[in-house]
Amino acid sequence: MFSLFLIAAMSTVPSSFINLIETKAMFEGVDPVEIFAIAYIESRFDRKASSHTGDYGMMQVNCRVWWKHFQFASQKQCRRLMLHPELNIHYAIQIIKLYRKKYKQCIDQQIYYCYNGGPGWQRSKNRDRIKHYGDRVKQMIKIFKKTRKNDV
Repeated sequence: MFSLFLIAAMSTVPSSFINLIETKAMFEGVDPVEIFAIAYIESRFDRKASSHTGDYGMMQVNCRVWWKHFQFASQKQCRRLMLHPELNIHYAIQIIKLYRKKYKQCIDQQIYYCYNGGPGWQRSKNRDRIKHYGDRVKQMIKIFKKTRKNDV
């Protein structure tokens, strides 16, 4: 289990979210630490977070991009459902798994760049911002892993 003290010190994340992230990530074969780090950087674990770019929920899933892929009836339905932590985490993990499987530029730690900027992130005018985002996620992963190791 992650250090509740560390996570609580960084945000007001309910312990139910910690359990939810760990359970869903492990079930899907994804490192829970990655999901914790992305959720922290994306929203500070705010399940109601939204952005001007169409990102919603704790993991900031972009409904303009993903609503058809995940077969939602509309972007509005996607936005509404992404405010439910269980669904938001589930679909974010599916995005990560899809990118890793389908795009060679999204393997290993480059997945964080893809999660933020899509598989074409290398050609983006926001490339520097995307790389900075990925570097912040990597930094949080190191912090969470160190904390987790100390808890054992």
